[in-house]
Amino acid sequence: MKSRIMLAALAIALSGSALAKLPPLTDEQKAEAEAKKAKAAEASARDNAALAAAQDKVAARWAQIRQDKQAATPAQ
Repeated sequence: MKSRIMLAALAIALSGSALAKLPPLTDEQKAEAEAKKAKAAEASARDNAALAAAQDKVAARWAQIRQDKQAATPAQ
């Protein structure tokens, strides 16, 4: 019983610190955040392009295999 009360008191004490606000960003920090965001967007676009190219390659290979199988199957 005593440990539950202590745990509840600790939880209440720590929850107040979670509501604290951070100071506003400086201009330098904002510029740095924008640069990181732009770099991440560029990397994401590059990764998406690589993924699309790989998917196109797999789709073309699958279509070629399918076409070869249809050509090898005798017509009835």
